Amino acid sequence: MTIDEAWMDLVEKEDRTSPEAYPEMALIAREELRDYMVSAAARAASTTALVCESVLSEAFDIIRALLDTMPPALIDEKPKVIEQARAYLGDAA
Repeated sequence: MTIDEAWMDLVEKEDRTSPEAYPEMALIAREELRDYMVSAAARAASTTALVCESVLSEAFDIIRALLDTMPPALIDEKPKVIEQARAYLGDAA
């Protein structure tokens, strides 16, 4: 979300008032701004977590596909590769 989007979201409320001499300004209470910022941060964190989870899932899918095509001579290396992938990417599988 951009600053302009956040501003429009905050000021385009039906009960929002502006000083008559300054129609481009908006009266926003400190608590309202705090609550808005906390909510926006939570939404951003949630979106980031979903993206990270998706990327990790795709990475493990690729690793699994590669492991499935390993030549029989390297089959004993499979557990090591899985362990290294988990250490590098985390345990998202």
